[in-house]
Amino acid sequence: LPLLVAGLDDDNVESRRIACVILATALRRLGPSRVSHEQMRQLYPELTKRLDDASDGVRVAACVPLVAMLEQVRYSASWSEAHNFDRTNFGYFVNGLLVHLDDPDPEIQAAVAEVLERAAPIDPPEFCSLVRAVRGRHRSSKLCDALLENAGGHTGGTLV
Repeated sequence: LPLLVAGLDDDNVESRRIACVILATALRRLGPSRVSHEQMRQLYPELTKRLDDASDGVRVAACVPLVAMLEQVRYSASWSEAHNFDRTNFGYFVNGLLVHLDDPDPEIQAAVAEVLERAAPIDPPEFCSLVRAVRGRHRSSKLCDALLENAGGHTGGTLV
């Protein structure tokens, strides 16, 4: 994984985009049991950093390994050797994505919304709390409201 993550910072736009595709495939092939807490902790900041890339193509492509990363999550609210993602890292991760949910480009918004939809079931109450905290700062609350409504289905109620 470190070599693939290093490709995310390459000077060449196409190399960064391809690194995203390969990283997504590698994560899916590794599976949750072979992605450690330390690897997750190092991976998600590097991937979310690509959402600030100069190339919109790379920004959209970065969402693919973010979804693949979420598929590998073994979650616990508090740190545990048996889990690879905890509430603290979940909060940093979701907050990093929520900034880009308010992007002026609808394609970026849609790609980030898809990642956030995949993150919601990991810890629905925490997710909703984080979304509510930024809802009023977004240009439009429409996407936040949709995320909150969808997350409500994971807890058996409406969380808006």
